[in-house]
Amino acid sequence: MPNHASPHSAGLDRTREPSVVSLVGNPRVRSRTTALAAAAARAISRAAAAPDPAILDLAELTQRLGAPLGEGSASRWTEPLRTVHSARLLIVATPTYK
Repeated sequence: MPNHASPHSAGLDRTREPSVVSLVGNPRVRSRTTALAAAAARAISRAAAAPDPAILDLAELTQRLGAPLGEGSASRWTEPLRTVHSARLLIVATPTYK
């Protein structure tokens, strides 16, 4: 029998980390892809009565934290990785190139 629990009965803890996380892989900071993914994450969070979503823009994070691979990267990227791992719903958005 399928479980049709609502977000309210699913035990969402609104005091913990965001349950909806948007991970954006556009190479440009503040891209249209980021705007669309953020809007979707906020709408889903509101509909689920969940905490505000986390929006992880990889272009912005790379500018701030350095490359995600290579020497010393693990310690710099710990927090974004923890956010992704803690998501109950992960929205992954990338641009379409023609």
